[in-house]
Amino acid sequence: MSGPVDARQTVELLVRDTMRGEESLRQRFADLLQRCEEREFSFLLEAIDQSDYSSSDWVEAMVGFDEWLSRSGEERRPLREITGYIHCCTMTIATGVDLPSLKVIVTEALIEFGFDALSASQI
Repeated sequence: MSGPVDARQTVELLVRDTMRGEESLRQRFADLLQRCEEREFSFLLEAIDQSDYSSSDWVEAMVGFDEWLSRSGEERRPLREITGYIHCCTMTIATGVDLPSLKVIVTEALIEFGFDALSASQI
């Protein structure tokens, strides 16, 4: 497994290569990554690799998650917990069906269940 700096560079290259033509979304994702712990980037890469969703789907879902946190007044961005939440959302899809929008699945889960990882007992 690569170290934190290598994982950050890999995430940045992955986003650059898969998000061509979507500069606004790419920039919002880059802004999100700036507020995250570098040691957690390898966890994100592993989750993307284990998922049936593309890296651009993950970027879109993570930006949507970030927007939800901002609307909730939350400033912290625990990348590992956000990644785990999205990963769980990917596992709710039945095998063999067309993949629905990951961003929509994540947004609906946040609205219905919230995000408790930011409570004092979870961090």
